[in-house]
Amino acid sequence: MPKIIVVRCNGPNRDENEVDLEKALTKIPVMRGASPHRPDDKRTLPQRIVIPCRYCSAGKVIIDRAMMDAGLEGEEQRAEG
Repeated sequence: MPKIIVVRCNGPNRDENEVDLEKALTKIPVMRGASPHRPDDKRTLPQRIVIPCRYCSAGKVIIDRAMMDAGLEGEEQRAEG
């Protein structure tokens, strides 16, 4: 089941983008500092992921580690409850 979070871009229109965390974590070409990671291992998550906005050419969607943790924990809580 995909782990989707909604994040606004930093462009002029502040578009809402739905981001699948599993896809975003597996498409990281370069990672500075830490070793390669697995999406299911929270200890090796990157500090942030920057992806282009789907709706505008000026905006970027920035997902920080706290957002990733919340998205992954929210999915675990839904599975338990």
